[in-house]
Amino acid sequence: MIIGDACVSTREQNVALQVDALRATGCAPVLTEVASGASTERPVLTHLLADDRAGDVIVIWKLDRLGRSMRHLIDVVGVGSVKLKTVDYLCGSNIVIPIR
Repeated sequence: MIIGDACVSTREQNVALQVDALRATGCAPVLTEVASGASTERPVLTHLLADDRAGDVIVIWKLDRLGRSMRHLIDVVGVGSVKLKTVDYLCGSNIVIPIR
């Protein structure tokens, strides 16, 4: 399954741009979350990684939407057995990172 994960830092921000980009890459479903940049708590992402299945791919908008520090990114990508695909249209890159 290809699952999109859209995250913004405040309720005033809009996830529409992320959701549109994730859907354009074939994600279904696309999960959304509001998580403060000051916190590493991401309940939706944590649940998604805990329930992963072999062959699943999690697609995110950009790496900065996944973690707030290098340590946090390392902790997140060390969880689960899914692949993480980053769609970053601003830089024109499309990166696939296998998660253990």
